[in-house]
Amino acid sequence: MVNNQDERLTVVGRFETQPDSDLHTINVSFSVAEKLGRVAEGKETILLVEDDEVVRKLVSEVLDNEGYRLLEAANGVAALSICAQYEERIHLLLTDVIMPEMSGRDLADRLVPQHPEMKVLFMSGYTDDVIADHGVLDAGTAFIQKPFAPDVLARKVRDVLDGRGQL
Repeated sequence: MVNNQDERLTVVGRFETQPDSDLHTINVSFSVAEKLGRVAEGKETILLVEDDEVVRKLVSEVLDNEGYRLLEAANGVAALSICAQYEERIHLLLTDVIMPEMSGRDLADRLVPQHPEMKVLFMSGYTDDVIADHGVLDAGTAFIQKPFAPDVLARKVRDVLDGRGQL
């Protein structure tokens, strides 16, 4: 993903205006032509829940490079299964807002009572009016808009883990 010769990085994301609408989907690609300043190295465990495999892999790679331990799930049901089997602490739930079967908000609402120390960071490529219906834009909710640059993601994750990441 990173070409060390010219330190250029490409991140692929998706910006969607309507759920399940191919007519309003725009694939976005951009480059960051600057050396990414490293955020304080993470040691925490993050449960990453993202139904788009390309985005999940890119986010996973960015966070892995920052030193975090990652558990990955393609949907809410898989995330619940991972949590049920994983015996160590999960410090952060990083979840897409709109996913098939179970939304990120529904997933967080099920996991946080069982793991009150778990922090939550929502992410979405949908517009504010679409995700507002999912209760993610409530005051005090940590959120990051896709697409995002790797350094922005790393900084936001660190801020949320350190208690500085709300809207």
